[in-house]
Amino acid sequence: MDSQDFTAWAAGVERRLLRSAYLLTGDLHRAEDLVQEAFVKVALRWDRLRDGNPTAYARTILVRDQISWWRRRRETPVEEIHGGAATS
Repeated sequence: MDSQDFTAWAAGVERRLLRSAYLLTGDLHRAEDLVQEAFVKVALRWDRLRDGNPTAYARTILVRDQISWWRRRRETPVEEIHGGAATS
């Protein structure tokens, strides 16, 4: 991996990715985490991505990771019990 190429690319897209992540999350701290996770995943595949479109790949990671986060945290509806309060 050419770390200088990756570092230059990351510095150039960080603000745009952070803005996209913030629009997805509504939370600056979660958005920063998403961007960092995307950078790690792009860095691991940099040799294959650098000649393609690493920014599009990073945005895809942002969206998919946020969807996974929503799925893990969604509430499961509990069936309502009809009748009165239980007595002992």
